[in-house]
Amino acid sequence: MDLIYLIGAPGVGKSTLMRELTKNCGRYEAPGKPAYDALLKDGGIVGVELGRRRETFSGTDALPMDVHPKALEWIKQAPFPLVLAEGQRLGTLAFFSAADDAGYNVHVLALTSPPEVSAQRRAQRGSKQTESWVKGATTRAAHLYQGALAAGRFDVGILDACESPQRLADGARTLVPALEVLK
Repeated sequence: MDLIYLIGAPGVGKSTLMRELTKNCGRYEAPGKPAYDALLKDGGIVGVELGRRRETFSGTDALPMDVHPKALEWIKQAPFPLVLAEGQRLGTLAFFSAADDAGYNVHVLALTSPPEVSAQRRAQRGSKQTESWVKGATTRAAHLYQGALAAGRFDVGILDACESPQRLADGARTLVPALEVLK
């Protein structure tokens, strides 16, 4: 079982990469909490994506603010071969540790880009996030990356988000071969 969690600054391309990774999968909204979509290939479930797809603030950021305790319990009982997630809501060392304790191979993929590239992407999508919020979220993502590295129990990688979505997905599949099932 593998958990792949995408982290990075707002506007870096986490949702874009997730769409690219899962574009060849059918999906349906599974019942229960936390909300997730089952990912389908060849008539079977190959994995799940936590959260909901939306135009803005997709992934785990579409989940309720109080989801963390429910998600910690869910991951302990979720025997899916592949769990994908992105966004801040569940991007915590506690969630990663709970997944590791439940038997998942935890892969934390940090997307990076120059701040001006992320700012341009946020502007293109009409983001109303304040600069102070963006700065805090960017710092939080950097601390999460450092914490995941320091924990020594997770597979941590970096992807250059200035690449095209297809090249980013290829890079993610190189770092985490379990993602090949989504192709």
